[in-house]
Amino acid sequence: MLFWKNSAKKGYELMKKTKVIAFLMVATMLASCGKAPVEESSSSASDTTTSSEPSVSIMDVGEGTYTDLEVGSVFSFGTYNGQAINWIVVSKEFNSCEILALDCIDVLPFAEEECRSWRESDLRDWLVNDLYVNAFSSEERMRIDIPDIETIPELHEDDVIYLPSIDDLSRYSDLLEEYPASEDWWLRSGVAYLRDLGDICTAEGEVLENETEVTEAHGVRPAMHFYAGNDQGHLEHNGERYFENYRLWPSDDIANIPAGALLRFGTYNGEPVDWIVLSKTGIYIEIVTMDVIDELPLEEDGEYGSWDDATLNNWLNTDFYEDAFDEDEKARIEAAHYYATEEEANVYLLSEDDLASNSYMLANNPASGEFWLMSDTDGVDGTSDVSSEGGTLLPDGRAVDETCGVRPVMKVYCGADRVMLGEITPTPVPVQETQGDPMNADEDQYAIFMGKIDEIEAEFPGSSYAIVGRSGDYYMLIAASDSGVHFYVIRNGEITETESDIALEDVTLSSYEGIRSMPYLGVSDPWYYHSEYVGSLEDGIYYGSMYAMSEDGTSIYVVAGHAVTFDRSYMETFSEGDQITYIRNGVEWVNTIDHISEYTDDNGAVHRTYWLDDSDLWISDDYDGNPDIMMLMSSSGNPCREYNYIVELPVSSSCVVTDTFDILVDLPEYEDQVPTGNPLFDSYWWYVSYSNDMNGSVTCSNGWYECHGLLYPIEIRNGEVVRLNIEWR
Repeated sequence: MLFWKNSAKKGYELMKKTKVIAFLMVATMLASCGKAPVEESSSSASDTTTSSEPSVSIMDVGEGTYTDLEVGSVFSFGTYNGQAINWIVVSKEFNSCEILALDCIDVLPFAEEECRSWRESDLRDWLVNDLYVNAFSSEERMRIDIPDIETIPELHEDDVIYLPSIDDLSRYSDLLEEYPASEDWWLRSGVAYLRDLGDICTAEGEVLENETEVTEAHGVRPAMHFYAGNDQGHLEHNGERYFENYRLWPSDDIANIPAGALLRFGTYNGEPVDWIVLSKTGIYIEIVTMDVIDELPLEEDGEYGSWDDATLNNWLNTDFYEDAFDEDEKARIEAAHYYATEEEANVYLLSEDDLASNSYMLANNPASGEFWLMSDTDGVDGTSDVSSEGGTLLPDGRAVDETCGVRPVMKVYCGADRVMLGEITPTPVPVQETQGDPMNADEDQYAIFMGKIDEIEAEFPGSSYAIVGRSGDYYMLIAASDSGVHFYVIRNGEITETESDIALEDVTLSSYEGIRSMPYLGVSDPWYYHSEYVGSLEDGIYYGSMYAMSEDGTSIYVVAGHAVTFDRSYMETFSEGDQITYIRNGVEWVNTIDHISEYTDDNGAVHRTYWLDDSDLWISDDYDGNPDIMMLMSSSGNPCREYNYIVELPVSSSCVVTDTFDILVDLPEYEDQVPTGNPLFDSYWWYVSYSNDMNGSVTCSNGWYECHGLLYPIEIRNGEVVRLNIEWR
């Protein structure tokens, strides 16, 4: 895998990690669309990579004949530098074999510099992350077992290919005499005692213990555990383990790549670049580099106005984009909207929200240093947002003209359509999308759409659905099933199939149960579709979002739940480094308290904030002002919820409605509001957001107004909403 260390210089200079052996072996991996052999390094010993001596009998192990392997058998498995790798079976128990390369496959140093153990060596890194990935097909990797760590305790489960040790040699010394190597070769033992000296086995089979400089080049004769059986479950398990633990997905199988996999794509400063797949939506993936690729300033002149104008943004989409990718790779890169702007770019950076939604993946694939985020700061204080190595937002940021790590993000097409890849230029055929009935049509569009959904579900159970507004004029139903993706509009009161340029990755699809729980049309928020539908909520204080209000203002439709809270006295027992457990979004989380900050207000009261190791979370004062409790907050300043429920709630006629801008109710234009007696219709939120001429009328569907607002909080008493504070940022 490819990593870079931080550079202390400004500009666009890259300090490469000293462990470069593996990188030289794979620099041309993506030069073709098929699986390429590992490129020969400068120290390659292709002339010493042997087939076997003429006297050696190579077993024919065709499909299903691995079970015939016995101790002493020699067979071919995998390829390196265009040649088959031959192996000796040195032990076998049932269908589990330990195999050793018949001869050295290359000549390499044990490490580029001193190292404390086999696990820290460059040679181990190359075997595990390079040879394992590139010398074997996906079917062959399914036969590579994890080592028997009970028999060989100094190995780890991820040492899928390793070097023998002195102790191992004693177990198959007879075979070493029968099949001597063509030159001296490395053992994995020795460096634990002397950092610059390792063990080797001579071509004649003599062990030289702690006599050889680790930086010298000697033969590499790998060993591994091999499954010779035909149990499909065992084979599939090994395949899953490969994708889970190593995940360098074959470039010729990009169509099947899952979220969490690693993809080698493009080069930078002559080295291949590895990317983590953050998400996959349909035929597109969003990827971020495995590590920072360089150290650069966000804005060279220190005058930072916005990400759109930043020098780093310009560099990513000019110098980096043009130099790092060939034409075939560029054909897969899809320009995408980034952050909260309408701008599009081929390359961009992670945002604060991205840290939150990908916290697990980033924490488990830490970078080698801090890295820039996209920020909407106006640069007044000369700083911008920075993340830690593990994906934690650093609150103090970094001066924009300082250098910091760059970790690019891209949207990549992973399908095989030759038109999408630019291999075929089709004759343009204009899409004639049928216009639908206006949203305010007299017909009961809700009933018509739901009837069509029932019809599709009966024919294609398990389909996915969305209803979206098109250009604010009419509704469209999207249905994805085994029969493909279909689009429907209502025309003259009749539902009809139409064509559309809507991309599935731009909408949130719902299950049948989720969309049938909607009392109105138009919701596309993922929170809505991934919450539990309930008939009511117990009395109490909740936090959430409003999605609709009945035309008479007596009911609202919300996603809400209890906030994640802690007794203040309980929190005062915690110190930095302690772990805290809680339920968030229905999942149990365990975080470490990274640090604690505090300030004293004008009344002399001390307020504490407990910052968690998960960058986007902290525990601070209750949002609603309860002095006895503290609340878990996200990076966007929103209270986190234990569980999320979809529910229709009656609104009390005496409900108290406040909002973000309640102090503005004395504005002259608000005086024109004619009181209705309904607390929602008489609120400043409704007047400014939906009822005045500047913003236009709200969308009405099936007796509901579609309207939005964060409910921080919503209070229920006697089954009715008695208090609402609406955030409309």
